[in-house]
Amino acid sequence: MAASDVFEITLKGKGGHPGYPHESVDAIAMACRVIEAFQFIISREINPLEPAAITIGTIHGGYKSNVIASEVTMTGTIRTQSQNIREIVSSKMKNVLEHITAMSGGDYELKVVPDLPNLENDEKMAEFVKKVCSMQLGENNVIFSNTPAMGSEDFAYYLQQKPGAFFWIGCGNEKKGINKPLHHPAFDMDEDALAIGSMIHVAIALEYLKIAL
Repeated sequence: MAASDVFEITLKGKGGHPGYPHESVDAIAMACRVIEAFQFIISREINPLEPAAITIGTIHGGYKSNVIASEVTMTGTIRTQSQNIREIVSSKMKNVLEHITAMSGGDYELKVVPDLPNLENDEKMAEFVKKVCSMQLGENNVIFSNTPAMGSEDFAYYLQQKPGAFFWIGCGNEKKGINKPLHHPAFDMDEDALAIGSMIHVAIALEYLKIAL
C-alpha cells in the first residue's frame, strides 16, 4: 500500500473590490491554478508506471460574494509507492506554488507532514495467509493480487519490525444493500463479517504455531 503525506497550503493574496480586480491579488484564482498544476504533475511529470496521487481534501477561502479573497487554505494528501517519487512530488508541488504565486503577485506557505510509510507484505507470509484463508473459506472466496493499492495503513509500522501480511476482510453484502466503498458517506458494513474475521485470525495463529513449534 502507498505511503501517505499530509500537506497544508496557505495562499496569500490581496483582498479587494471585484470591480477592480487589477488592484487585488485573488487567492481563489491562484488556488484554481495550483490545483490544476498539481494534477499536471501526476499526469505529465511522473512516470505513468510509478503510482502517485495528489488529493485536495479541503479548501477554504473568502467570506463574502463581492470581495476578492485575500487568503485560501487547502489540505490534502500525497500518495506514492516509492521514496524517490515521494520526494519528487513534494519538490514539484513546491515549484508550482513558487511560480504561480510569483506570477500572481502573492505568496504561500507549504507544510508537508510525513504520515505513513509504504506497506510491503512479506511474500512468504502473504502466501501463508492465502493458504490458511483458502482452507477455511475455499479458494473461490480468496482474492490474491500483486497490484499495489493506493490506500495507506499504519499496519506498515508492524511490517517494518517483523515479517507479516496485511489483508482485507470483505464486509459488503449486495443482498443487504451494503455496497458502498470506504469513505463513502453511506458506507456501512455487514456485521456478520466480524465472525468470519475472528475465525480467520484464530486459524492463522493456530496454523502458524504448528510451524513455529
